[in-house]
Amino acid sequence: MLPRENHNGWKVIINLASQPRRNVRFFRFLSGAIACLAGLFLLLLIVLNVKNFSLYRAAASGYRHLADEKAAISSEYNELNRQTENFKRTLKTAVDEVNSLLIRKSFSWTIFFDELEEVLPAGAYLTNLNPSRNEAGLAFRIKAGLSSRTDLGQLIKNLDSHGFSKIRVLSESIQDGQFQVEMDFQHGQTE
Repeated sequence: MLPRENHNGWKVIINLASQPRRNVRFFRFLSGAIACLAGLFLLLLIVLNVKNFSLYRAAASGYRHLADEKAAISSEYNELNRQTENFKRTLKTAVDEVNSLLIRKSFSWTIFFDELEEVLPAGAYLTNLNPSRNEAGLAFRIKAGLSSRTDLGQLIKNLDSHGFSKIRVLSESIQDGQFQVEMDFQHGQTE
């Protein structure tokens, strides 16, 4: 490159190079800084991924341990349910018998006879009382001597008003000049 002078006195430099020369120091510095930051970012990602991978493995191990414990507890629960069902089956008859004894024991015969005395019309009397147990509770079959058929209507009305249920007249007859009736009903306390 040869400097030439222009008629005004200026020096003109003509560059005939195939690639012109440029100031690339700033671009090299910038690319180096970006490369360093990318390297640091990559290193940070690797460290965090290794840490997260170890945490994932620990969590997976804990999950497997919990799943095993859950399966063991579920198995134990099923076994206890089977044992409970076996106990229920073997003890059901004994428990039902004890329950029926408790129900029979809890029935107040004094209250029942007081109520029965209140519902019988004047001059009526019982000749037979037969209690029996059914699904609904205690049922009673009685034979009573009444003075007339109107006393039977009064007896049914009184039984109904005192909480007796399922009242049925089974038979009516006249013996020795007395009106005899056989009937059954259920006591309201047992329902």
